[in-house]
Amino acid sequence: MTTLRYTKTIAFVTMSTWTILPSSAWESEVSPEDFTVSRVQYGGHGRRLGSNDDTCEASIAGQPWQPLRLGVHYIDLETDLPDTAMRDYVRKEAVPRAVSYWQKTLKVRRAQAPIRAARSCRSEWLPGKCARVRYEGGGASCGSINGSPIMIPEDYLDELITYGGCYTDGTCIYPTVHPAGSGFTDVDMVILVTAKADNDCGANGVGTFAFALSCQRDQCDRPTFGLINICPQMIDLRSQYAKDELVGTMIHELTHALVFSSSKFPLFRYADGSPRVPRDPSDGELRPYSTRYQCSTSGGLSVTYPKSNGNYMYVDAPGVVEVGSARGMNKEDCKCPVGRMGSTSSSDMQKCLLAPKGNCVFKVVTPKVVEKAREYFGCSTLDGMELENHGSGQGCRVLESHWEQRILEGELMVPVTGFSYNFMSEITLALFEDSGWYLPDYSMSAKMYKGMFFGYKQGCSFVNDKCINSGGDVTFEAGGKKTSHFCTAEDDTESRCSLDLNSKVKCTIKDEAAPFSQYLYGGPVKHGKSYYGDYCPIWESASSWDCEMGRFDDMSRLNGELFASDSVCLMSSLRRSQYLGGGKVKILPNPKQVSACHRVECSADRQSYTVFVAVGFAGDSNDVRPLGTCRTEGQIIYDPNNEYSKEVSAFKYEKGYLTCADPALVCAVRNYPHLSLKSNNELSDGSSGPGPDLGAEGFAGNLRPGLSLLTVMIVIILSITLN
Repeated sequence: MTTLRYTKTIAFVTMSTWTILPSSAWESEVSPEDFTVSRVQYGGHGRRLGSNDDTCEASIAGQPWQPLRLGVHYIDLETDLPDTAMRDYVRKEAVPRAVSYWQKTLKVRRAQAPIRAARSCRSEWLPGKCARVRYEGGGASCGSINGSPIMIPEDYLDELITYGGCYTDGTCIYPTVHPAGSGFTDVDMVILVTAKADNDCGANGVGTFAFALSCQRDQCDRPTFGLINICPQMIDLRSQYAKDELVGTMIHELTHALVFSSSKFPLFRYADGSPRVPRDPSDGELRPYSTRYQCSTSGGLSVTYPKSNGNYMYVDAPGVVEVGSARGMNKEDCKCPVGRMGSTSSSDMQKCLLAPKGNCVFKVVTPKVVEKAREYFGCSTLDGMELENHGSGQGCRVLESHWEQRILEGELMVPVTGFSYNFMSEITLALFEDSGWYLPDYSMSAKMYKGMFFGYKQGCSFVNDKCINSGGDVTFEAGGKKTSHFCTAEDDTESRCSLDLNSKVKCTIKDEAAPFSQYLYGGPVKHGKSYYGDYCPIWESASSWDCEMGRFDDMSRLNGELFASDSVCLMSSLRRSQYLGGGKVKILPNPKQVSACHRVECSADRQSYTVFVAVGFAGDSNDVRPLGTCRTEGQIIYDPNNEYSKEVSAFKYEKGYLTCADPALVCAVRNYPHLSLKSNNELSDGSSGPGPDLGAEGFAGNLRPGLSLLTVMIVIILSITLN
């Protein structure tokens, strides 16, 4: 006798949110995902791949790498963004620029048939035999906002058959067909874009800015559908600074949706399509490497590991992420479920969680990432690229989805950034290549210069040792090497220039005890303020100090400063005397050198530059005079002949001098492709990439020429949503 059978299934998606906090930072956390598989057709097989015999390896065999195509579909934008200017900026500039950057940077094995999303089945009679759909009409969602699912349009859904019942011999009865739609043609991934006011959205420049998620993947595990939601009350078009902030947000979010998620690491593949992490031979799933655990933050962090019905799932990725050692944290002390190191108890697991201490080191150890990390830091023995080991709040996750802040400050994919330039490194592009899903163009990363980028060519001691030794000096404990990257209490009242010379900076050191013993540098009251940066005190900028977009105040006027696109930060003690009227002149003191923004003009061969000082009081860019020419680093220039001491607008310069920065850095050709898009999908070199295919509500129109610096500091928080 055959009987009816019932099995319940649940699907998960991962959501990442960008939040702007008063401290202006980025941060993020990622939860495990097991998003729906919807197979696609690669190559000219003449059929869609649908059977269990259609492996990734077979489907991509012989298929060439071709430029990525991202399709965009806007949902309810007319309703949710009634402001025409905001809506147009989202549709015509912010999203298209982010899409265009990744289309020009990445290649994939292209889908040859329309992309479709698998419909959601709530329960099954037998594996692959759906009993009941999750949504009325047999639809599928891509996340939810305020508890309401964001439905994928019917045109993009695949066929699903439900049955009134099935017998144990596999025979099913009373079929109902939910037909396939036309799909999204000529694309490799579909991005749904919304602008809905979620309960977690911020307001008045503080709080969540946007979030993104992936919700469908193909038989090679590459994401094929995703969602980006922009919080409408956070959109600000009053300045170029604010506009560029939104563009940067879209680029970062797309990076997470495409590849950079700790829950995607176990899904990585080799270039031939074979999985990096071994699968269950019976069905190709990751179950042997996934474990549920119970985690609670009520009354303090508590963990039960493992627990079959736990509220968190950890999916290990041996060969992709491993436990490592650095800065006094030893892998032997971290019995974490990473790299299949053996049994893990609840107490061991609690030590492995991201929040709050960051006791363990986790590294991406895939070949290309290791190669590019070694090149970047100038360390031939580096065994992996560190992931961030802190999480916001009392987090229950094992792995973060960003690079370690302590060693890669300012890179696009670290959790917090305070640099005026956010740069895309080859390390991040290498992660795309090691996923097996993409082939990146490494020329689309920023051009590197030693001394300009945090950690670049700083050597093994910079990566592996503590930032400040036990004596409180800015040296590495093992290497004994001095660095300009960190500061101490002696620098607390000083101002300096950022590494890239684009901004004035100050030391972030705090005069209070560090919260954890491993971050006590030179005594109990000397440490930085960022736990993401391992409490290392660094030189930090602010938007008002940026040499392009800074604000004039009395001191900057008296320093002869000028904020402009061709201004850089230099150390100067130049001061002006002030005419008080009635024949009286107030002579200002001649203090030690401080950071100041001055216009510069580089020579044709970029071997020298002329420094200009502002003469007028209003900061008029035309009211300037040349001070001198810098040819070498450390050169001193001043006004020995008192040529400019004549009164101009009641001011004159009194004594003081300016110290030249390295002309190689000042006159370097700053190449930031991800922030340099021109119109028609072009970069500053005039080359162009493929344009995105437009969906039913697809974006259209030209892209704005040029793109200013992204000087924002945004926070990202990724959370799990049960679909």
